[in-house]
Amino acid sequence: ATTAALRVSVLNNYQNRPIAGTVYLEAAPGWRVVPDKFSYELEARESLAKDVVIVAFPVKKGETWARASGLVKASAEHLGQTYQDILKIGTPMKLEWRLERQGELILARVRNPNRQRIEGAIAFITPPETWAFAAAALPAREQGFTLQPQQDVVFPLSRVGELQGAWAVARIAYNGYVEYQRADARAPEPLQK
Repeated sequence: ATTAALRVSVLNNYQNRPIAGTVYLEAAPGWRVVPDKFSYELEARESLAKDVVIVAFPVKKGETWARASGLVKASAEHLGQTYQDILKIGTPMKLEWRLERQGELILARVRNPNRQRIEGAIAFITPPETWAFAAAALPAREQGFTLQPQQDVVFPLSRVGELQGAWAVARIAYNGYVEYQRADARAPEPLQK
């Protein structure tokens, strides 16, 4: 088995109050984190560093580096908000996504081809002049997501009429990646003979 030692740090940025909680550690399937959680109590401006070990099982012949790549996630909750940091090991774990137009709707199709769950957010960016036309039936302009391995999800982003001919860009952010695609609100042009 392959092992790696990591140092996980927690910092209290408050200037005048203590914090306490638990850090939860998660690794790719087939890997183990020891310990998989630890508690902290920090005074104002204090920090803590904790060493953990990642134990990964050997790569089987013919599986290339698929099992040797993954994410180590550290998360903690504070005042109802979950904070997460990740460490990428091996090959990049990227999502596949594209924008589609289905009638009057602009959709984003997002797929997780990886062997591990990925969290992120997708946003639809338009000029402020178009915001008054936003349809209440559609979700907020930014939507958080959690995609399980091999999961494919479609997010409705906007109605074409909301754009009023303006530019529009979709942004997806996950695991330290930020990617953009331009949305085309125009109707498809007829094929030329």
